Amino acid sequence: MKVRFFTAPLIAVALGVAPSLASAQQQTNQLERVRSFQTAPGVTTDSRQFFPQIKDAPRATADRPENPPPPPNAFQSETLSNIIPGGIGNYQRSIPKSRFPGIGATGWEPPDPNLAVGPNHVVSVVNSDVAWFNKTTGVKLFQQGMDGSGGWFGTVGATDFVFDPKCWFDKVSGRYFVLALELVQTAGSEASKLLIAVSDDSDPTGNWFMYRIEAKLTVGSDTFWMDYPSLATNKDGVAVCGNMFGLTGNSGWAGVQFIAMKKAAMLTGGATTVTSLRDPGAGSAQVARMTDPNLNHIYAIALGSNAARVYAIQNFQTTPTITFQSATIPGYVGPSRNATSTAGRSMDSIDTRPFNCAYQGGKIVAVHNTDVSGSNNKLTPRWYQLNTNNWPIAGLPTLAMTGIIPGAGVDHWMPAIGINSLGDVSVIFSRASTNIIADVMIASRKANDTPGTMGNPVKLDGSVADYGGPGGHRWGDYFDVAIDPNDNLKFWGIGMVSSSSGNWQTVIHSWTVSTPANTAGSFDALVATMFDGTLTSGVTTDVHAVDSNLFLVNSRYQARLGSIAAIELTYDVGAGGQNIDFIGLNYRQTTTLGTTGMWWLWNWTTNKYDHISSWQQATNMAATATVSTRKNLPKYVGPDGTVKVVVRTTTRPSISSPYTLKADQLQLIVNVVSGP
Repeated sequence: MKVRFFTAPLIAVALGVAPSLASAQQQTNQLERVRSFQTAPGVTTDSRQFFPQIKDAPRATADRPENPPPPPNAFQSETLSNIIPGGIGNYQRSIPKSRFPGIGATGWEPPDPNLAVGPNHVVSVVNSDVAWFNKTTGVKLFQQGMDGSGGWFGTVGATDFVFDPKCWFDKVSGRYFVLALELVQTAGSEASKLLIAVSDDSDPTGNWFMYRIEAKLTVGSDTFWMDYPSLATNKDGVAVCGNMFGLTGNSGWAGVQFIAMKKAAMLTGGATTVTSLRDPGAGSAQVARMTDPNLNHIYAIALGSNAARVYAIQNFQTTPTITFQSATIPGYVGPSRNATSTAGRSMDSIDTRPFNCAYQGGKIVAVHNTDVSGSNNKLTPRWYQLNTNNWPIAGLPTLAMTGIIPGAGVDHWMPAIGINSLGDVSVIFSRASTNIIADVMIASRKANDTPGTMGNPVKLDGSVADYGGPGGHRWGDYFDVAIDPNDNLKFWGIGMVSSSSGNWQTVIHSWTVSTPANTAGSFDALVATMFDGTLTSGVTTDVHAVDSNLFLVNSRYQARLGSIAAIELTYDVGAGGQNIDFIGLNYRQTTTLGTTGMWWLWNWTTNKYDHISSWQQATNMAATATVSTRKNLPKYVGPDGTVKVVVRTTTRPSISSPYTLKADQLQLIVNVVSGP
């Protein structure tokens, strides 16, 4: 039986509403500090003390409390933005890479999945477990519940109600951070806490420093508890913010509480300074995930009806402060219904709160749920990219572009967004309809694509059974996107599907974004190996450039075929097959005996090599030549952008004389079809 712990009422008005944009910009726009205090030292907890290491037996099924909808944000612009939201371009940008299952159903609904990607591991959290995985193989190495005395946060006194988890890998310090909220509503013992764990290095296995930090807010005679948190770090500090709802007293809403912590002490488990600030006129703010090792502040964002409030949390080393400014955005229509699924099911669409926020190179991206338009109530993610323009040092933040990701006859909702070091942007989200249970989807754009547009959505995963019983269901409060710290380019994301049991299953994916439109690209082989004959000498880099390093294969005689030598090469072109209208091979090679050269492409549909073309092989190291094809190219590009090539030389069947194939350069050339 499902148990709902509480249902918070919709609160119609906010307390202490902030002034409108017009008057606010005439003020200092600085939040008032609520309190500052020292924590106790962190409690060192060794993850290896848990036995067994993977404890994933489900609890009795129960609903996590629904995130109460905050009052509509009161701040707005006096004028609408003149930027028109974009849509979907007729091209593909998203190239799926790895995939593995995350945490399965724990007994709580919904999972609220989040992930943190480090050099070698992926850490994930749900309601209310934490786990980590080998990043390369996807093998789960650890999983524990977070609540109760025997759980992940048990050493700091966590009670039985731990919820809304978040996690993050801080590339600057090389540490994982795990956050969850704790709530006690028992009369006389009311409590609202932040539970934070910090790893002692970039390997999650081993010691973590655990903190239990006060989050309860007192305003007059009323107290408030924290809900719907977000988590971010910079070189100096850790920032958390969340909605504040009535815990005791007569008031039901206190705005957003921002909590700023000095990071250095937390990296060694020391006591740290915590400062709380409050914005009574905003709801559902999100702090921006960032990896910049030099930035002195952390950005955050909240959304009004036609304005985005942009915050800057500063001075972590001394006395933290928060200032804010507003940027106009186009008006939008909030979700007017839940997402439609199969067999009479529906999934909650939450509201217009931003689901997450990220920063990279002077750009902030954020995303939330909306309807397509006032006349089209299909759900669609609305995303934004704002330029900081060096604010808060100088200038003001402005909207650069915005767009939606609509689907024909389907609902798209539950989005999370990320931005990589090149400025490429990607969104992960759910898709459902009367014929689609619930898919995990992605849509992406290159930094130089048409402003406001995303490439065609790509399916990552699909559900295999109707979700739960007929009627409405909790589907989640958020998904997540992270950028791989090894290259700052690859995207990782976590979402959820319905498993064969009709329960939820989280899934972890990685993907890249394809090459720009209207470009030709040349690619060196990722792997070069002997395919036929006998390898004399050679490594992959020998076929990258014109130099004195050669890849050498001695021929092997085969009856009725002749003497054969061949090299197999693997390339990653980073683009889907439907985007490529030309594949060519630059080759520079020779044999000591006149032979016929030929090249073959692996057919991903038939799982065998197709002969593409032949040429008369030179007996001296001639200048680089090119062979190419435009024939039915999608079948020659794998779903992850892999192209496999065999370069083969052979004599006539009657000639058995041995020879040596010498390769100096074997470079793949592709041309990408233009976008819109």
